[in-house]
Amino acid sequence: MIYYKNIKGAFLLDVYKSQGLPSILCSNVSYKIGRHKGIFPIEEQSSSVNHKRNIFSLSYIPEYVTTELDEKKRFKSNTFKSVKGYSVWLGEYGSFKDFLASMQAKRRQALSRSLRRLDSCFDVNYHMFHGNISEDSYNYLMDSLKKMIAKRFEQRPENSETLVLWDKIYSTSFRLINESKASLYVAYNEEKPIFISLNYHFDKILFGYVSSYDIDYGKFSLGQICIYKHIEWCLSNGYILFELGWGDLEYKKWWSNNTYNFKSQIVFPKNSPLAYAMAHYYGYKTELIAFLISKKVNIHLRKLKSLLRKNGTASEQNGPSPYYKLDDIEPKHIEIEKSTPIPLESSNIPKSIVYEFLFLSQTKISNITICPLADGKNYIISGNKMSKKIVYSKNN
Repeated sequence: MIYYKNIKGAFLLDVYKSQGLPSILCSNVSYKIGRHKGIFPIEEQSSSVNHKRNIFSLSYIPEYVTTELDEKKRFKSNTFKSVKGYSVWLGEYGSFKDFLASMQAKRRQALSRSLRRLDSCFDVNYHMFHGNISEDSYNYLMDSLKKMIAKRFEQRPENSETLVLWDKIYSTSFRLINESKASLYVAYNEEKPIFISLNYHFDKILFGYVSSYDIDYGKFSLGQICIYKHIEWCLSNGYILFELGWGDLEYKKWWSNNTYNFKSQIVFPKNSPLAYAMAHYYGYKTELIAFLISKKVNIHLRKLKSLLRKNGTASEQNGPSPYYKLDDIEPKHIEIEKSTPIPLESSNIPKSIVYEFLFLSQTKISNITICPLADGKNYIISGNKMSKKIVYSKNN
């Protein structure tokens, strides 16, 4: 009796991967979005996979993509609906200015405010590594991205699927960036990365695969600015689609003007009733999971796990954890409460609180003053005609 093994792959992540399923299964892959057509750069590769003894699940294929199976390998396939996908369609805009004009005024104003405040507080510059990156820069930026992701998920707290796959991502991306098949888009505060995005490039489509930012800058909406800058780059370089991928997240809904369903293609050997039955089992299972996700079952489960994890962590702690917050103070009391200013690095103040003050006051970090109060825990922070008290407290 022949036993079949299910070999899984994700389309957008496997196109450039050695031994990736698209190259094993397909002779041609194309896309059509509106009037625009193009070819996904599938490269034929030799494979040691036993096609007669395997069923292949190729998931997360955008519905605008058409795959043609390699007829020589005697496959059959069935397609099943999957989760919702989000993207930003850019083909009808002649410039970034035209795209911004199409946005709702409130959203445009919110983005403008975040960018203005970020630029008023820090010396920010942006760089796209696409086609050329040194090994030292790659190692530094990927290490920084990994740390940002880990810190973000500690904050939630949740587990990161990206970190589970990190070794594979890290081992393949350096080559892909230097071959112009991938890129790292980075925002720096002076020389320090504050957001990083790893992207894949498919003809005139940019797929934003994984991104993260320094959570100390959370007040400045870096996630939104990241997408804003990517779209600006796309329109400056003739791209027609910024692909946001799967995941029913609010920021994707906020930006997306092109929603669709992903599909899963289950490929199996011809002339095998068992393979046919197993392929349909995997396919209908995919549709069931997609249906549950559409009903937000995964979100409710995630919230429950997060709550249980949080309660478990809280029970292990010895008392409430400390934190800092900004409080208003009466202007007439500022001079009385001030002491001799100290360097920021000499205080115990978290950067996130300082950056929150910068956001409110629109002050350069070099222009603020920090003055400790007599109790040794609280501070006065001042800049741009604004002062606040930084108060040390305890969570209840």
